[in-house]
Amino acid sequence: MYLGYEPAIDSQARAINLLAREWNPDTWEFGALSEVQVPRSINGSDFAKHIQSKLFPHIPVSNLFATKVSFVKNFYRSDLVTKKWSNLSAGRKGTLAQSALEVTRDATLIIVRDQALPIREELEADLLQRYADKKYLDHLALKAKNSDVAPSKRDELFEAAQNRKTDWSQNKGKPETGVSIQVGIGSGQAQDNDDDLMVIDDADGALDDFEPFF
Repeated sequence: MYLGYEPAIDSQARAINLLAREWNPDTWEFGALSEVQVPRSINGSDFAKHIQSKLFPHIPVSNLFATKVSFVKNFYRSDLVTKKWSNLSAGRKGTLAQSALEVTRDATLIIVRDQALPIREELEADLLQRYADKKYLDHLALKAKNSDVAPSKRDELFEAAQNRKTDWSQNKGKPETGVSIQVGIGSGQAQDNDDDLMVIDDADGALDDFEPFF
């Protein structure tokens, strides 16, 4: 899906083309992938209102939290559990580049979530194998060993580890695969799949200087 901006931006130099997708922290599933064009001068609060009204009306704008993914190579969905999430509507003033997301480049992927939904504390073994990497599983295993941690120091990951008896050494998950999408052409023809994240079509090498996101 392609979401333009009104009034139309009169110069591509004044526009930034981003990708937006919802992550459900309860099911760990992704929603549809959308391309969004907004002015580079837009502030975080107005950006939140714009995408909330057009793409995520089921999430109250005050609960719309986001994180960015600059590059999807070696991406695991479990990365989203430990990434920093920002309240777009209540962040510091200024442009997106000056916001907590620090968005400065086209093709940055913005993942949003409903902060009111807690991160699911238990995942079945098959979902862990599908979505988690070894770093995440090691993190859970370490917390499982520290069963004497004081309740005040516990968090969702700790509770999840305590409720699960998975053999972490058997995990053979692979990074998520994606689909091809050209960013900035406004075609609205982005292909999508519920199980994929995204891959940017970079035939001209325009993204060669993108830094890894992890």
